[in-house]
Amino acid sequence: MMPELPENSGEGGSGRPGSGQAVGCEQPCGTLVIGGGPAGLFAAVRLARLLRKAGGGRENNPSLPVRVLERMPRPGRKLLVSGSGRCNIAHDAPVDELLGRYGGGGKPGSAARFLRRALSALDSPTLLAWFADRGLTFTTEANGKVFPSSGRASDVLAALLREAETLAVEIVTGRRALAVTALPGGGFRVEVEPSAAGAAGAAGAAGAAGAAGAAVAAGVAGEVLRPASRNDSDMMTINTIILATGGITWPVTGSSGDGYALAAALGHPLVRPKPALA
Repeated sequence: MMPELPENSGEGGSGRPGSGQAVGCEQPCGTLVIGGGPAGLFAAVRLARLLRKAGGGRENNPSLPVRVLERMPRPGRKLLVSGSGRCNIAHDAPVDELLGRYGGGGKPGSAARFLRRALSALDSPTLLAWFADRGLTFTTEANGKVFPSSGRASDVLAALLREAETLAVEIVTGRRALAVTALPGGGFRVEVEPSAAGAAGAAGAAGAAGAAGAAVAAGVAGEVLRPASRNDSDMMTINTIILATGGITWPVTGSSGDGYALAAALGHPLVRPKPALA
């Protein structure tokens, strides 16, 4: 049976999933991480930790506060089902060996070349040490896959949520980013689906939203998702955005391709994705 997270209180305290919070700033302020999967949560807590070390409060740092926007009712949905609910969090192979599994070698535009910098910056030992400092232990199987010793993916998610709470990272759930626009004077305007509509949209993630994301993923660059509830949406004015929406692998978990549309709307070129299992 898949482990369950605690029920959403709906109050949206720092580091705890919530919905219905008032969002927005008159001037660009704070950092918004769009996507509350493991990548988005990890990016949020790492940034919050670095900003804390740098010192100064919100008045001195336009990147504060750090907030995560997650379209699903709870964060980390796909993490909980990874590795059949056990979370194969890493592999014990060295970076060069892992890159060889992605194909393309060092050719321009290859997956391996694209991933080298990221995998080198945060290799498996560094990632596992980060979680070990937060109380997790791990088991490495004969095939090199690394799992939490408890065999529970929920323990990995719980560690990320505890860190978010410690660092006052706000996690807003049931809210979907519909569009992102770069502002002439710096910063971004983010159009956010209302909480009630966001919850309904999350429940039907495999429907029209997934189809729109799939169209962009197939190379229809520049198309922005615009559900019927768009006119009622909130606006957020943000200093910094981290796009961590995932791909289009499993719409029911939230990976319905929204990120392709948002990235394309900001002028990023898209490479048509292909099915892969690394």
